[in-house]
Amino acid sequence: MRCPHCRERVPRGSTECPECFEPIQAPQLDYCPICGSVWKEDNFYCQFCGSRLMWMVSEGMLDQTTTRHDDIKVTEDGLVLVGVIHRAIAAVLDTVVILAIIAFFIPSAAGLIITWHNLLTADFWIGQSRVLMTDFAILVLYYTAFEGLLGFTPGKLIAQIKVISRDGSKPGIGRALLRNLLRIADLQFFGLVGALLIWKTPLQQRCGDLAAKTLVVRLF
Repeated sequence: MRCPHCRERVPRGSTECPECFEPIQAPQLDYCPICGSVWKEDNFYCQFCGSRLMWMVSEGMLDQTTTRHDDIKVTEDGLVLVGVIHRAIAAVLDTVVILAIIAFFIPSAAGLIITWHNLLTADFWIGQSRVLMTDFAILVLYYTAFEGLLGFTPGKLIAQIKVISRDGSKPGIGRALLRNLLRIADLQFFGLVGALLIWKTPLQQRCGDLAAKTLVVRLF
């Protein structure tokens, strides 16, 4: 970090500037003003969106002490809650992995053609019920295993987000299973139900989070 008085670099943890001897307050949590991700001051680029934050600060485009957005929600423990965009990125990445798993273990499912007409046809849901239920079971097992044991899936790890219990601990298999079984409710109307709940609830929780008492927060 740098001294707010003389702009000289100050060793991390110091309470006094070695150059001007002015007292240094502990730095507050800063956020990227572009994507809302946590911004570590020593990083030239935002770790998530790649914005050139330090360059913008040095050019006077950003105030280094006021990069926190009012619309960014933080828990009582200082953990940054995650909204729809970060979750959607993680979901897309995880979907690719899940589809690869399904294609490997159930080759017949790889040839399943899903169109708007099929989704609105009862014969499609009845005829493909076994395949669809198997696909959903694989999806639930995938998310439950990763989130219950680690707190994050491969997609969430890349997106730098994780699932935690309300007390900050890992959710465990039980909470993760309940959370993911209720994806069937959150995915109604092509995910609009879950997205609206995330936008409107105080802790940005979808239906599965509310039932399992879990939160999705930034990983770092």
